[in-house]
Amino acid sequence: MRSWVHHRRRSPTAEPLSDHGRVIAAESFSDRSESVEDAPVTETPAARHVDALVLVDAQVGFFVGEQALPVAASLSCALGELLARARRAGALVVHLQNDGPPGAVDEPQQSGWHLHLPPAAGEVVLRKTDDDGFTGTHLEQVLHRRGVRRIAVGGLLSEMCVAATARSALARGFGVVLPHDAHGTYDLEDIPADVVARVAEHSLGDQVELPHTARAVRFACAAAVDHPDPRAVNAEGVDRGVDLRVRFPVDDAALSALHDRAFGSPSTTVHPWARQLDRHSLTWVGAFAGDVLIGFVQLAWDGGVHAFLLDTAVDPDHQRRGVGRALVAAATAEATRAGCEWVHVDFEPHLALFYRDVCGFTPTDAGLLHLPTVPPTR
Repeated sequence: MRSWVHHRRRSPTAEPLSDHGRVIAAESFSDRSESVEDAPVTETPAARHVDALVLVDAQVGFFVGEQALPVAASLSCALGELLARARRAGALVVHLQNDGPPGAVDEPQQSGWHLHLPPAAGEVVLRKTDDDGFTGTHLEQVLHRRGVRRIAVGGLLSEMCVAATARSALARGFGVVLPHDAHGTYDLEDIPADVVARVAEHSLGDQVELPHTARAVRFACAAAVDHPDPRAVNAEGVDRGVDLRVRFPVDDAALSALHDRAFGSPSTTVHPWARQLDRHSLTWVGAFAGDVLIGFVQLAWDGGVHAFLLDTAVDPDHQRRGVGRALVAAATAEATRAGCEWVHVDFEPHLALFYRDVCGFTPTDAGLLHLPTVPPTR
């Protein structure tokens, strides 16, 4: 992202404005501003839901202080409206946070770098250094693993990071909704910021949807859009009446009780599984007999090609009936869908037959460091 200072210094007659291959002759703005302002906007069809919200560089320094955008107040309201709607619907929310160069308003760890709208538990924060939010991040993998097909984009700057991210999303096959009031930029010398923003919208072509306000956007949880019921996975070889569900709504008490039974450690403690999984897990799979949770496994992720199988548990009354094997197979299938190439697992010696012979894991060298026993360094 160019800094605010660079925007203010740009001369409209010195050079064209270029944004990722798009070139707009600066001297032509005065000729087209009237037609651009009068261009019609389209409302998102009421029946078409959006699966995820991607907030682009909505950072403190662009909303408060001397480098705030001209539309900072109204943009803050529009982004807040989008965020509230996405949260109420249970849609995926991704915050892109730009790491600017030294001295820039969004220089990392400086006051202006922090997110203007703090993320809630379970929301994804991805740091970036490129205009395109997909470049150098795992945004595409995050969207795919949540089953997202259509995204709403909002933030700044309109002609730079917003346009670049929206264009990249379209190229990757995602539908894009860009509310007119949910992005903004600076004036470019004698070119008003609202003209720059509107031209940025239309530079994206006719594939992007341009509702007039954030209030026109309707969100839904991607799982609810694509799968009215929790997605069942083929559980061939498992007892009749047992089905597997990916990313099922987690009941902390039920999952804690399952782990206590599976590992023979009775406890009254309820672990905050739902929060932990939303924050840190690539995916999770549950085995259900009717509505009763009888098995579980989760996959952690390094954000790249490695996934880690964790917390495999099967109720003692249902062990040795293929449930564990089916859970592991479903989890590894989900890792493949997310683009992972390797799945790792640690296990105690008595489980070697299960993981190696039944599930197909191969032996490999590995290391382990028990942190409480490591002497502190000076």
